[in-house]
Amino acid sequence: MEGRLTLRRFGKEFVARFFRLERGLLHTFLQLCTEPGAVARRYVEGQRKRYANPLAYILLAATVSLLLFGFSEDVMLEYYVVQNEQMLEGASEEMMEAWQATFGEDPARGMAEGTVTVVKQLNTYLTLLIALVFALLLRLFFGGTRYNYAEMLVFAFFTTGQLTLLMAIVTPFVLPISFWLYLGVFIVGYTVYYAIAARGFFGRTASASVLAVLAFYGGYLLFIASVLVVGFVGGFVYAILT
Repeated sequence: MEGRLTLRRFGKEFVARFFRLERGLLHTFLQLCTEPGAVARRYVEGQRKRYANPLAYILLAATVSLLLFGFSEDVMLEYYVVQNEQMLEGASEEMMEAWQATFGEDPARGMAEGTVTVVKQLNTYLTLLIALVFALLLRLFFGGTRYNYAEMLVFAFFTTGQLTLLMAIVTPFVLPISFWLYLGVFIVGYTVYYAIAARGFFGRTASASVLAVLAFYGGYLLFIASVLVVGFVGGFVYAILT
C-alpha cells in the first residue's frame, strides 16, 4: 500500500513512468473495458504498479485518436460544410461578399477546412481540457467523499482516455454511415460507461452514476464552446494565410 496520492506525487509518478508506459498497458486497457471504476479506485488506493500511469494513458489515447482521425476527416469536413451552408443560406449579398473575402470563394468550405485543421491540431489539448474540467466538477459534486482533486484526476484520465481510444476505433466505421448514428453511439456509450465507472469508483448508488454523467457533460459543454470559438478563429486565420 503506497502513500495517498497528491498532485505533487501524481506528477512525479507520471515523469518516472512515462517512458515505461508499455508496462501494464494492455492489462490497463482490458481492465478499463470491463471494470473502469475499480481500476481507478485500485490505483488511488495504492495498486499503481499494475496499471499504466493515468496521465500517460490519456496522452497516448489522444495521440492514437489523432492518428486515426485521418480515416474520418473527409466525412467530418463534409458535415461541417453542410452545416456552414445552412448557416449562410439567409445571409445578405453584402454579408456573403464579406465571408468570401475572408474564407474564399466557397466560405462554407473554407470555414469547415479551418475548423477541422484546428480541431486536429488541438486534439490532445482539448482531450486534456475535458478531463481536467471533468475532475474539477467531480470534486465539486462529490465534495463529501474521501477523494481529493488528484484522485479525481485518476478517475477522469483513465475513463476519458479509454473512451477516447474506443471512439477513435469506432468512428471511422460509424461516421461514414451517418453523423446521427455517430452522435447516438457517442451519447449512449459515454453515458453508460461513466455511469458504470462511477458505481465502481464512488459506490454502487444511482446518485453517483447520475452525478458523474452530469460532471462529464458539463466538461464537454465547455469543450464544445472551445471548439466553436477556436474553430471560428482558426478558420479566419487559415483563410487569411491561404
